[in-house]
Amino acid sequence: MRQFLLGLALLVGAILAFAPSAGAKDEVLSLDGTTYKVAVKPDDQAMKLGGKEFDDELIFKNGKLTSSACIPHGFQASPYTVRRSGDKLVFECVQTSTSSGKNEWKGQVDGDRITGTVIMNKQDGKVLHYHFSGKKKASS
Repeated sequence: MRQFLLGLALLVGAILAFAPSAGAKDEVLSLDGTTYKVAVKPDDQAMKLGGKEFDDELIFKNGKLTSSACIPHGFQASPYTVRRSGDKLVFECVQTSTSSGKNEWKGQVDGDRITGTVIMNKQDGKVLHYHFSGKKKASS
């Protein structure tokens, strides 16, 4: 009986050791509740088309991304997706404005740092590529 219980315990231990973790499978990824201060810089081609560097705040709240610098141009908070890539969180968001076109945000968060790109598809047909980087804003 003792050997049977020992064997059973080893078998259960082996099953648990190799079974997928329920926590990892059910992990909910979100950037909600974070704000990042970023510098947004045009690439060379965007500069030739009139693109200029600007400061922005990227606000993640209620499953949506808001770019404070883009609000005056008709861009509202829009849903974002997020996935894990190693130790980083990778996000994407498409924002549209009836007056200014479409912005496609792609970025990654690594600790308190954020980097990425935004492609601005203007109403006039111009496509401007920007890079952004910054740091998580301290909570108030």
